[in-house]
Amino acid sequence: MISNERMEKGLRYMAETDVQFGMLKALVSDLENRIKVEEAQGIIGNKGAGAQDMVKSLARTSDGYKKLLDEHYQTLMELEIMAAKRKSEELIFEAWRSINSNRRAGVVI
Repeated sequence: MISNERMEKGLRYMAETDVQFGMLKALVSDLENRIKVEEAQGIIGNKGAGAQDMVKSLARTSDGYKKLLDEHYQTLMELEIMAAKRKSEELIFEAWRSINSNRRAGVVI
Protein backbone atom coordinates (compact mmCIF):
# COMPACT_ATOMS: atom_id res chain seq x y z
CA MET A 1 0.00 0.00 0.00
CA ILE A 2 1.28 3.48 -0.83
CA SER A 3 0.65 5.99 1.92
CA ASN A 4 -0.20 9.64 1.43
CA GLU A 5 3.12 10.51 3.06
CA ARG A 6 5.04 8.39 0.53
CA MET A 7 3.14 9.94 -2.36
CA GLU A 8 3.82 13.44 -0.99
CA LYS A 9 7.51 12.62 -0.64
CA GLY A 10 7.60 11.61 -4.30
CA LEU A 11 5.81 14.74 -5.44
CA ARG A 12 8.15 16.88 -3.35
CA TYR A 13 11.17 15.19 -4.91
CA MET A 14 9.80 15.77 -8.39
CA ALA A 15 9.10 19.43 -7.66
CA GLU A 16 12.45 20.03 -5.99
CA THR A 17 14.51 18.46 -8.77
CA ASP A 18 12.86 20.05 -11.81
CA VAL A 19 15.46 22.79 -12.16
CA GLN A 20 18.44 20.58 -11.39
CA PHE A 21 17.19 17.94 -13.84
CA GLY A 22 16.82 20.53 -16.60
CA MET A 23 20.23 21.99 -15.87
CA LEU A 24 21.91 18.57 -15.96
CA LYS A 25 20.20 17.74 -19.23
CA ALA A 26 21.39 21.01 -20.76
CA LEU A 27 24.89 20.50 -19.35
CA VAL A 28 25.15 17.08 -21.00
CA SER A 29 24.21 18.64 -24.34
CA ASP A 30 26.71 21.47 -23.81
CA LEU A 31 29.47 18.99 -22.96
CA GLU A 32 28.76 17.04 -26.14
CA ASN A 33 29.27 20.25 -28.11
CA ARG A 34 32.41 21.19 -26.17
CA ILE A 35 33.86 17.74 -26.84
CA LYS A 36 33.36 18.31 -30.58
CA VAL A 37 35.07 21.70 -30.35
CA GLU A 38 37.99 20.20 -28.42
CA GLU A 39 38.33 17.49 -31.06
CA ALA A 40 38.27 20.07 -33.83
CA GLN A 41 40.95 22.13 -32.06
CA GLY A 42 43.07 18.99 -31.72
CA ILE A 43 42.69 18.26 -35.41
CA ILE A 44 43.67 21.81 -36.31
CA GLY A 45 46.61 21.69 -33.92
CA ASN A 46 47.88 18.44 -35.43
CA LYS A 47 47.25 19.20 -39.11
CA GLY A 48 50.74 18.23 -40.12
CA ALA A 49 50.53 14.77 -38.51
CA GLY A 50 49.52 12.97 -41.69
CA ALA A 51 46.47 10.90 -42.47
CA GLN A 52 43.10 12.11 -41.31
CA ASP A 53 42.66 9.11 -38.98
CA MET A 54 45.99 9.88 -37.33
CA VAL A 55 45.00 13.49 -36.83
CA LYS A 56 41.67 12.46 -35.28
CA SER A 57 43.43 10.01 -33.02
CA LEU A 58 45.83 12.70 -31.85
CA ALA A 59 42.92 15.06 -31.20
CA ARG A 60 40.98 12.44 -29.25
CA THR A 61 43.94 11.69 -27.04
CA SER A 62 44.55 15.30 -26.05
CA ASP A 63 44.28 16.17 -22.37
CA GLY A 64 41.42 18.61 -22.98
CA TYR A 65 39.43 16.04 -24.92
CA LYS A 66 39.90 13.37 -22.25
CA LYS A 67 38.98 15.84 -19.51
CA LEU A 68 35.74 16.74 -21.29
CA LEU A 69 34.91 13.07 -21.82
CA ASP A 70 35.32 12.47 -18.07
CA GLU A 71 33.17 15.50 -17.25
CA HIS A 72 30.54 14.33 -19.76
CA TYR A 73 30.50 10.87 -18.20
CA GLN A 74 30.08 12.21 -14.65
CA THR A 75 27.32 14.64 -15.64
CA LEU A 76 25.49 12.06 -17.73
CA MET A 77 25.68 9.60 -14.84
CA GLU A 78 24.13 12.19 -12.47
CA LEU A 79 21.42 12.93 -15.02
CA GLU A 80 20.56 9.26 -15.55
CA ILE A 81 20.45 8.56 -11.80
CA MET A 82 18.12 11.50 -11.28
CA ALA A 83 15.98 10.47 -14.26
CA ALA A 84 15.62 6.98 -12.81
CA LYS A 85 14.68 8.32 -9.38
CA ARG A 86 12.19 10.75 -10.92
CA LYS A 87 10.63 7.91 -12.92
CA SER A 88 10.33 5.80 -9.77
CA GLU A 89 8.62 8.63 -7.94
CA GLU A 90 6.32 9.17 -10.92
CA LEU A 91 5.34 5.50 -10.88
CA ILE A 92 4.67 5.61 -7.14
CA PHE A 93 2.45 8.64 -7.63
CA GLU A 94 0.55 6.96 -10.47
CA ALA A 95 0.04 3.81 -8.39
CA TRP A 96 -1.16 5.90 -5.44
CA ARG A 97 -3.53 7.78 -7.72
CA SER A 98 -4.92 4.56 -9.16
CA ILE A 99 -5.43 3.03 -5.72
CA ASN A 100 -7.26 6.13 -4.49
CA SER A 101 -9.35 6.28 -7.63
CA ASN A 102 -10.41 2.69 -7.08
CA ARG A 103 -11.29 3.43 -3.48
CA ARG A 104 -13.49 6.33 -4.52
CA ALA A 105 -15.19 4.09 -7.05
CA GLY A 106 -15.85 1.48 -4.36
CA VAL A 107 -13.52 -1.17 -5.77
CA VAL A 108 -12.20 -3.47 -3.06
CA ILE A 109 -8.42 -3.65 -3.13
